Amino acid sequence: MENSKTLIFLGLSNEQFTDGIISSKLESMKLKSCLLYRDFFLHSNESNRNSMKIEVQLADAIDGVLFKDAVRKTMKRYPYYCVTLGYEEGEYFFAENDRPVVILNSLASPTFNTEETNMHFISFGYKDDWIVINMFHILTDGTGLYSVLRTLLYYYCGERYGVSEEPKNVRLLGQPVSEVEWYDPYQILKPVPLNPKPMPGPAVNIRKGIPEEDRTSALFHLLVPEKEFMDFCVRHDSTPATMICLLLCRIIHRMFPDAQEAIRFLLCTNDRKFLNAEQSCFNMVGTIPLELKPEMYDWSLTRQATVFRGMVFAETFEKNALVRANETKMLCETIKAIEGEPQRAAFVQQAIGGIVHSICGMVSYVGKSAFPNADPYIRDVRSFAESAAGLGVQLAAFNGSFMLEMIQQFQDDRYIQALRKELEKYGIPTKLCGTFDVSISKADLPWLQDCRC
Repeated sequence: MENSKTLIFLGLSNEQFTDGIISSKLESMKLKSCLLYRDFFLHSNESNRNSMKIEVQLADAIDGVLFKDAVRKTMKRYPYYCVTLGYEEGEYFFAENDRPVVILNSLASPTFNTEETNMHFISFGYKDDWIVINMFHILTDGTGLYSVLRTLLYYYCGERYGVSEEPKNVRLLGQPVSEVEWYDPYQILKPVPLNPKPMPGPAVNIRKGIPEEDRTSALFHLLVPEKEFMDFCVRHDSTPATMICLLLCRIIHRMFPDAQEAIRFLLCTNDRKFLNAEQSCFNMVGTIPLELKPEMYDWSLTRQATVFRGMVFAETFEKNALVRANETKMLCETIKAIEGEPQRAAFVQQAIGGIVHSICGMVSYVGKSAFPNADPYIRDVRSFAESAAGLGVQLAAFNGSFMLEMIQQFQDDRYIQALRKELEKYGIPTKLCGTFDVSISKADLPWLQDCRC
């Protein structure tokens, strides 16, 4: 049956782990990260599904038996993702879920925290020569998702194609699940009162000119040669994600030359390094605003790029990174202090509305990806996510190409076509591999039953 599901038992008994403390660790910690409150409430609502989905096409039809065994081994290695939602003394947290993780015989996006997923926040699937992982963003970020994918592909392709290499950058069953993976720097960060900051002004409305009836999300899957694009970035004193932010800002300025609103993007950052938590399992995404100011409009691309790169460098300097982390901590504590889930949800939806109003979009870069055992057999990778922003870009480098997914809340292709023209103007070829509807998992969360947020 197309939508039938397979259940793999993933009990977390101590004998399955070399350090023998995982089950009790989950029970004692209950993963009460303050980040859960940021993510649970700030990003989870009816309009924003706050999930990640990655689809990988392999060289041959998927062997279901081998795939299920690879999932079993993978999830034993990641006990902190085998969780369900708990509630105690007014706080939500993740607690151990020893029910089977679901494996679908399809690429569908099931609803998390329901019987459909056995109350889990992660699921797997396969169909023809494709595999898929659906994962709730509250569990982790793109870095964490790619870690799970590496482990899964290592086990599956190792068995499917008879490869036995044991790489260093893949977390494998039998290795200790070390303390650094459980480390949450926000828990020990002492909040410091902040000087009030002025709210950022409104940004250009990128939906202007888009028909009202065009409100169906779309993903444009674009490939760009890695070497050509990297050489281009180096020549213009930039980095891949920063350059994409800048090119989109330039495009928006040309489309709206008389706009008085700001042209501003958020660059998503992996804050693990800045917080001394490089192996942490948690969602460590931060954001840096990059604004193309009016006085920069007539500057050369290189000069604009240098300023953008300087903005990123300044914000990732340790002192400033800690300030941003403190802002996150204070926001989390503010959310937790509000009594009642509907009231918390209403507060943060007002906050997120202000943020969305102040940006044109977001850009996220997960870095250069390598999948030992699997690289020769991967034919395509598609990464789906959804944010409150009207336009988002996911960027990753793999197998000689940059994979760029432009995800937007409308079907109109004016921005992806403008970006292609911009890149090709600088001698960088592009290949639009397809346009897809954005179908990702949502979660059934208690406070969504009590309010329309």
